[in-house]
Amino acid sequence: MQSIKLNGVAAAVAGLLATVVVALDTAAACEKHDKAAHAQTKMTRVADAGTTHNHAQSHAGLSVEKAWTRATPPGAKVAGGFVTITNSGKEPDKLVGASFALSKSVEVHEMTMTDGVMRMNEVEGGLAIAPGTSVELKPGSYHLMFMDLTGTPKESEPVKGTLRFEKAGEIAIEFAVAPIGAKSIDGAGGNTPAGHGHGGHEMKHQH
Repeated sequence: MQSIKLNGVAAAVAGLLATVVVALDTAAACEKHDKAAHAQTKMTRVADAGTTHNHAQSHAGLSVEKAWTRATPPGAKVAGGFVTITNSGKEPDKLVGASFALSKSVEVHEMTMTDGVMRMNEVEGGLAIAPGTSVELKPGSYHLMFMDLTGTPKESEPVKGTLRFEKAGEIAIEFAVAPIGAKSIDGAGGNTPAGHGHGGHEMKHQH
């Protein structure tokens, strides 16, 4: 009788141990899955933040892509914004305004060289986007001027903003942030010495 009881206790203990092992294995598997899911989510967020500028935002025949700006040194009061706008519709439209999360206001500017002096003028009445055409806002040409910065754009940290059109209305976008002095969205020409980036040349603002 005592042997039977011992055998029963041993079986119960063995069963309990098996249950504990299974529970531990399940918990470990769940933890591994959660960590993998968290890592994947983090990677996806980073990837999304780094590639947002490559995805066109479309509305009412207009598509907006490759929106970017440059990192600025601490204390900078202005920054430039760049983007490509395509009008695939049948009606003309105009870029009449914009917003940038790190500035108090935004103006649409055109930059030209006259007698060796870089002149920057605000585009009066908005920038026309004709049907079937693309307009690239880029360094040394048409661009957005982010006025009275309230924060510092930092490399690889996208900044939210909007573009406002006369007919299409407002389109939400995200500006990728390239290195200081970059001449393109991929960072080419970045880390230009102070004085050679946006606003480093002799300029005359005309409004």
